[in-house]
Amino acid sequence: MSLLEKECMILGLGYVGRFYLEKYPNLKWTSRKLKTNSEKSLYFDLLNKQSWNAVESARSYLWTFPAAQSEEELKNAVDFFNLYLKNKNTIILSSTSVYKTTKEHEEVDENSLLNLTEHRFKAEEELRKQGAMILHLSGIIGPDRYPK
Repeated sequence: MSLLEKECMILGLGYVGRFYLEKYPNLKWTSRKLKTNSEKSLYFDLLNKQSWNAVESARSYLWTFPAAQSEEELKNAVDFFNLYLKNKNTIILSSTSVYKTTKEHEEVDENSLLNLTEHRFKAEEELRKQGAMILHLSGIIGPDRYPK
């Protein structure tokens, strides 16, 4: 049984979150677009601290949205993590967008320089220091999805 099949909650239901939910339909998940909670879905928005307590205790969390795109979100991401996810199995799905590129079509790999000024990078690095695992995904291409 994989980590995702054992008491895992998907935080965010964008393109990647939906992919995991299709594979593991019994998981609970969050979305900031929901108006009300249901048996499997919970309203959660990192910018709305009142929604944080809706995130139920789980053994593992799969965080599928950018950890921060502004200073406010960076602080909220760290505060939320420390209040609810500290000492839990937390995988944050990142993107190669945290790497520096200097020209179009430049290949990005583990040797590429990180963009240290990017809010997403700053938040993910702080969350990594707090105990989260960061998994960098490449540009995600699929049906109706081409990141370029």
